Amino acid sequence: MATYTARMMSAETGGEGLYTFEADAYLMKRTADEIVGVFFDHVEDKVLKHNVDWELNSAMKSKAHGVVTAMGALVTDDDQPSLPFLLMISAS
Repeated sequence: MATYTARMMSAETGGEGLYTFEADAYLMKRTADEIVGVFFDHVEDKVLKHNVDWELNSAMKSKAHGVVTAMGALVTDDDQPSLPFLLMISAS
């Protein structure tokens, strides 16, 4: 297992969260959208402790820098608009 860091920023509120999570040592060899999926699995299991719906609008991986950058939205359970986010994931 290896440790990864994710920084997630809310486009609406300007709020920001820093998350550390563990995944296999070869995580960064996967596609950008798969890496984002692993992060959200961690969020559901360890942070929120319930399922969260999200949509991914864009994800790209910089192999040279070992960083995944993604944009999307968290889908709320109520009638409120989705919450846009920017996410960056890298090895710690």
